[in-house]
Amino acid sequence: MRNMVSGIEKLQTQLKSAIKQGITTSEVDVFQANQTKFSDQTMEDEYSKDMYSGSGNGENVLLTVGLGLQKSIIKVGKDREKREIKDILVKSKVALAFVLHQ
Repeated sequence: MRNMVSGIEKLQTQLKSAIKQGITTSEVDVFQANQTKFSDQTMEDEYSKDMYSGSGNGENVLLTVGLGLQKSIIKVGKDREKREIKDILVKSKVALAFVLHQ
């Protein structure tokens, strides 16, 4: 049993090392909107979109009502410099402060 656990730990360490080296370069994470101002790049207005004709950009966010999903990709440039690029797959759902005035 001890040998099996040791083997699993060794494989886990190798996988972690491979991820950091850029061999495995993509990861999907959940995220929540943590900005106080609405941005249609990372957020979706869940409640006031039918009541409000504006884009919502710059409006105050009341709270997050749904998590988003983003894909992180590590690109290695010609200079061997690593850059992380985040691609939003599902925007975080929010309620704007605007709904309090309705």
